[in-house]
Amino acid sequence: MISPVDRARLQARLRIMLRNPDVVLDAPGRRGGSVHLRIGDDMLGTVDQVDDEGERSWVVTLTLLEEDLA
Repeated sequence: MISPVDRARLQARLRIMLRNPDVVLDAPGRRGGSVHLRIGDDMLGTVDQVDDEGERSWVVTLTLLEEDLA
């Protein structure tokens, strides 16, 4: 589960990396769920936390729908 503090830190970093101040990381709808990554009203994917052997990282998964490619 991504803490509110880490979610804010990740959001700030993603805004810099993506050069877009409109990047938002929404809290998950249920405990232990994925954080939603969006820009404005567009849902782009999810962010999940990985804790492995004392190291923490975050995985960003982008989702593109076929209908969005038209």
